[in-house]
Amino acid sequence: MIERRAGEPNCRDNIGISGRSPSYDCDRPRTAAVGHDVVFVTHQVYQSKLEALNFEFHPMRPDFTAINDPQEMARMMDLKTGQEYMVRQWVTPSLREMYTDLLNVAKGADFIFSGEGVIATPLLAEKLGMRWASSAMVPMSFFSVYDPPVLAPLPALAKLYKLGQIVNRGILNFAK
Repeated sequence: MIERRAGEPNCRDNIGISGRSPSYDCDRPRTAAVGHDVVFVTHQVYQSKLEALNFEFHPMRPDFTAINDPQEMARMMDLKTGQEYMVRQWVTPSLREMYTDLLNVAKGADFIFSGEGVIATPLLAEKLGMRWASSAMVPMSFFSVYDPPVLAPLPALAKLYKLGQIVNRGILNFAK
């Protein structure tokens, strides 16, 4: 999301495969009421949904054409290799295009709110000297051998950090 205040741009970018709008419960009347102009830079597949909500839309590569290809979707959703496949085959090869698409919209923005797969965001924010934040929608993104997650149904996990990174790495690998 690229955010603009008082007529200046604001940007939200997103790469996702969930099928729901990448709006993160954001709507035009609420954002306008607090003086923000939100612009989405995301996959073409979301254009009609976002424009129906009166948001400004800009496409970002790579375009998510796999949504109509069951075999490609199966490769991306594979529990063991899916995330690696997405990063190696979709995201990383398109880094330059993704950066260019974001840069064309983000100039003059106050803030960028990014999805976890938009690896160009930190590079762009640093180059433009702007503030940014990222969201993580995939729970495994939070897992760390140095700072294990504490899940609501399992509060005892808070004590895992005392076991050290070797034990925590084993537990996290088992969870994956």
